[in-house]
Amino acid sequence: GVECIDQSGIQCGNNKYLIIISRELMKTLISIANDYIETSDWKTITALKFCLLSLGAIAGMQVRDEHRKPVTTCALTVFLATYIPLMAKLIRICIDWREAE
Repeated sequence: GVECIDQSGIQCGNNKYLIIISRELMKTLISIANDYIETSDWKTITALKFCLLSLGAIAGMQVRDEHRKPVTTCALTVFLATYIPLMAKLIRICIDWREAE
């Protein structure tokens, strides 16, 4: 195998196929994603969500029966962990709108 040491000098594993994504690349990708979101309207975000929903459905159909329960549990956990804060934000916005009237 190939010994890998990341930019901080920490050994990250022995695997000739190991790919290290640099911090700079991750920062760039996050900046691009932020710009994409900032320049998008609700229609673009909706299309993005439907795209990701479809991708999730396709991936879910590939799960073997014996692994379906843990995958479903994980997906439900992620859904609830994201849905609850999103709805809390929506409720706060609705309250603010009502108070502003």
